[in-house]
Amino acid sequence: MTISDPTLTLAITPTDPVVLERAVGTRIVPLEGEVWITQHGDSRDIILHPGQEFIIDRPACLVMTGIHLARVALHQPAPDAVPMRPRPATGWLAWLPMRWNSASQRLMGAGLRRIALG
Repeated sequence: MTISDPTLTLAITPTDPVVLERAVGTRIVPLEGEVWITQHGDSRDIILHPGQEFIIDRPACLVMTGIHLARVALHQPAPDAVPMRPRPATGWLAWLPMRWNSASQRLMGAGLRRIALG
């Protein structure tokens, strides 16, 4: 699914995770419940509560899971506010995102929702 609206609201449960792609600069704001966020290449696990926010700072895939039932708003930045992407990876670095994506799909099963922003 590709989203082009500047704001999107999603309901997320522990059994229905969402993968965001091409979402650097997007602001994630929980409206209800708690959201667990992890990004490829980032050692942090981020848990957001209503009133908090997180701005996606990496061009890698991001996985969001609700802790119980959660509802989040995704606010895309203006096109001129998104930083330029780094050069494409070469050699073994180019292989990592592909392997991580396929592993996450296998681990989470067929119910994985993938959303490409922008």
